[in-house]
This record gives sequence, C-alpha cells and structure tokens, in this order.
Amino acid sequence: MQMIDKLLVKLKRNVYNQSILKSEVGLVRIAVCDDKSFFREKLSTIANEFFGNSEAVKIERFSTGKDLVKAHSESRFNIIFLDIEMPELSGMDAGKAIRCIDKTVLIIFVTSHADYVWQSLKIEAFDFIRKPYEDAEVYDVLRRAVNKSRDQLIEIKIKYKDTVNVLNIGDIVFIEIQKRHLRFITTSNEFTCIGKLDYYDHLLSPYGFSRCHKSYLVNMGFIESVSDKDVIEMYFGKHVQIATRAKKDFLRAYNDFRARYRI
Repeated sequence: MQMIDKLLVKLKRNVYNQSILKSEVGLVRIAVCDDKSFFREKLSTIANEFFGNSEAVKIERFSTGKDLVKAHSESRFNIIFLDIEMPELSGMDAGKAIRCIDKTVLIIFVTSHADYVWQSLKIEAFDFIRKPYEDAEVYDVLRRAVNKSRDQLIEIKIKYKDTVNVLNIGDIVFIEIQKRHLRFITTSNEFTCIGKLDYYDHLLSPYGFSRCHKSYLVNMGFIESVSDKDVIEMYFGKHVQIATRAKKDFLRAYNDFRARYRI
C-alpha cells in the first residue's frame, strides 16, 4: 500500500475511533485465536492500533480452539478472530462449539485458503480475512463488527402491570403483536407489554429490525433463511410469515442488511 493510502486509512480510523470510544458501550472484548504466535501477535497489534490502545478494549489471545471455547463459555466475547487451520480442534469445530452456546458473537475467520469460505457461512460467520492480511482489511472488518456489536448492546425498557423488564435489543429475535399485547421473543425468554408495534418499528429499524408483516417485527440478524413460500425461519426454531404487501420492502431491507454486514 502506498504512503498516501496509509495516511488516509489512519485519518479515517482516528476520526472513527474518537466517536465509538466516547459512546457508552462499555468494554469491548475481543479474542484472537491462532496457533501461530506470529499471526496471533500481529493481529492483536493491528486491532490495538485500530482502537488507539484504548482501555475500553480488551484483547485476549489463545493458541488453541479448546482454550477459546472454554474462555467464551465462562465470559462472553463481543468479537472473535478465529484461525481455521489449527491442530487438535480446528477453527471450524471451535466455531461450531461456540455457536452452540452463543448465536450473536461475531466470528471472523482467518485463513490462508479461500476454499474454507463456504464452510464458514454454515457457522454464520460475520466475515473472514485471508493471510497475509493488510492493516486496512482488519480495520474495515473491525469497523463493521464494532458497529454491529454496539447495536447489540443498546437496551430498552418494557413495562407490564407492575413489572419492568430491561431488554438488550441484540437478544430480541422478533416482536409480535396480538391485539394490543406485544410479545417480545428473545434468545432465552418471552416478555409481554401493551403498546403499538409501529412505535418499536420506528425505534428499532436503525438497528437491523424490519417489518415483514403487520403483526411481526423481526431482528434480521437472527434470520436463518427465507423460503420460497414467504416464511422466515429464525434461529431457535421460530418461524414468521411475510405478508404479500410487505414482501418487496422487507426483502430490500434484508438484502441491504446482508450487504452491510456481508452475511
């Protein structure tokens, strides 16, 4: 990369960092897993530089997939850089194990071979980067990953009778309205309140939610597939119908979402 290109990347990175690190996101936890110490340290260094060595970001390094899975099961990471080709437990197998306990963590596979790309899609990888990687490539994937991770940390409060529940929007799979009662289906539970779906459509649309039906607002990050019969298969075995009138706008929003996060 030419010197002028490096300067432009650095300027854009610094402006971006000033904005994200001032936000009330809390600690961003990143894991770097690679059996080769050179790549492990290089990737960690690039990530630290991206964040300006901020104390708001904690980067942990792992040399085996087994250690990574154990650490993530004990204390969740926001973003994981995971080498695919490792002895004993491969990155693919480690990714599968992590997906069994966490559907939302952003996994970025690191590989020397493009042949693994299709396999990574089955594990709902956020993205992948190829070795040897350029600084700008890591900056780009981190920028998009932090944006999505930050969206997942925003909370909303819903009240029903005398109970107030605080929901992380990254945990909401979809919202359904039945008369005036709203059902919030999350990754682990279900909550109810009285309100209008239009209100939450307006509130959550900037964060990856889209109206597919007059009765449903879905988190597009939890969509597993869309069938030819206009049925959305969500993670956790949930299914949602697409209304004929909403189909065109919904599919446009979903395609934009997929392009934005390279899903």
